[in-house]
Formats: sequence, C-alpha cells, structure tokens
Amino acid sequence: MAFVDNTTYTAKNKEVGEFWNKALLSSEVLNQVFTIYPNIKNSIKLNQWDLGADIIQDEDCDFNSQGMGVLSEKTFSVDGKKVNLEYCIKTFEANYLAETIKSGSNNTSSDAVNKYLLSQTAKQVADGIVKYAFADNATGLVGKLKADSNVVDVDILQFDKTNAIDELGKVYLAIPEAIQEAEDLVWIIDNQSAKFFRLNAMDTTIPELTINEGLELSYMGYPMVIGAGMPANTIVVARKSNLLYLTDLVSDAEDMEVISMRSTTGQPVVRFVTDFKLGFDFMIPEEIILADILV
Repeated sequence: MAFVDNTTYTAKNKEVGEFWNKALLSSEVLNQVFTIYPNIKNSIKLNQWDLGADIIQDEDCDFNSQGMGVLSEKTFSVDGKKVNLEYCIKTFEANYLAETIKSGSNNTSSDAVNKYLLSQTAKQVADGIVKYAFADNATGLVGKLKADSNVVDVDILQFDKTNAIDELGKVYLAIPEAIQEAEDLVWIIDNQSAKFFRLNAMDTTIPELTINEGLELSYMGYPMVIGAGMPANTIVVARKSNLLYLTDLVSDAEDMEVISMRSTTGQPVVRFVTDFKLGFDFMIPEEIILADILV
C-alpha cells in the first residue's frame, strides 16, 4: 500500500470540517479578541444603530420625540488565501510517525498518515492566521487601525523593564468613557512589550494587580492578550464585539488535496493544497485605542 494515496477531501468529508474548525476557529487568542462571522463568501454589510446619549427627558404632558437615531452601514470583505505545503515522507517516518505506522514507506496505512498530515497542517495554518490577523499591513488589524484617522491614537515610549506600567497608564487614561466599563473590553499587546510588562510588574510591590499566578496578563482588571505578529511597542484596546474575524467555511474552496508525488515525479514527498477566505476588521474606530511609538 502506498504511503499516502492521492486524496481529495470535499465538503462531504468529515475531515474537512475537523480541519477547518482547527485551522480557522480553534485559536484561543482569536477567540478572546475577535467576534467571529463565519460563512462570508465575499463581503457582508453590518449595521450600527446609534440612539444618541440624551434620550431621557423631564416629565411633562407633551410628546417630544428625540428622533430615531442614526443608522450607519459598513461593508466588510474577505481575502482569498491558499496553502501549498510539501512534506518529505522520510521525515515523517523518522521523526513523527515512528510509533503509529509500520516500517517501510510502502507498507503504511494511508488513512492514518493523511489524518496526521491534516492535523499538523491545521496547526500551522492556525498559527499563521494569528500572525496575519495582527500584522501591520493593509490586511492586518494594526495596519488598518493606523490607516483610520478616527481611531484614538496614543503616543508611547519604547517599552523597557522600568517604564512599561507607566506607558500602559497612558493608554488606560485614553479609553473613551463609553467603553471603559464594557464587559468585553480587551487589551492586545505585542510579545516584546508583554515581557517588559511582566518584568516591570514583578519589580513593583503589588505585582498581583497585573499578573496572576499563572502569569496570564491583565491590567486594571482588563484581560490582556499577546498578539503574535504585532510590531513591538504596540497596544490595541477595544471591545471584542467591535473587532471582526470574517471567514468562509461553506464554499467549494474548502476542498483539500493530499497529493503523493511518488506516482507522478517519483519524489518521496507529499503535497498539501487548499484555499480559503478570511478577513479582520473593526466596526467603530472611535471606540478603539491604538498606542505605538510616535514616528
């Protein structure tokens, strides 16, 4: 039996659902930060209804309408992405599957190997999506926030182990009153700044206010999440309900192929091929804080 059969997984296969759930939806970081909108084929329109702050009036005998508020609409789109990977069969035999497959690449259960390939690839895709989500470019969250003039900008100094808490204080004071008590408010911090924050907090007399026993980050009672892919010295504060993760889980593009190249080119390698759609965005820029170093 061949090491890996040429297999096309379509939307009818159980493996497809398992793969995409792990690749697109299993990230703890993304689930903490974003509100997920699945099944977006190309774009979606979302509405925001603002009634205004002053709708309560003094009692009298007249009817004085405060109006119907303002209904605004914003369109969000997803971008097409693909995954093209190549795995060496010998590497799997030697390093990863020694305990689960029979010896010899021509005497191996292709079903077990295919499932292993799908599982490992899903993990790689999930890690890559997190970095894509927070990137400082045209499609990443940080890049989009920098391009929006309505986002609340805060200038901070470069973090070190002596000033991290003071710099976070600047961000805290900039939080708009309208969202300061929001239950889903979350802080997103880059990995380097998080390290300095931990060091600075441990040098204070009350580190328990910022770091719990599990070294999970929090600040002033707000959860703090490390955003892989964010540039150094960058902080984002927003409501989870205001940050959007858009993805397509039902289109024909979810078909995946595991292709053994032994039968075509003679190479002892396996290729994994698939494509999908996703996008990261936000609804209300005025309720998002972006802190970074003034250039």
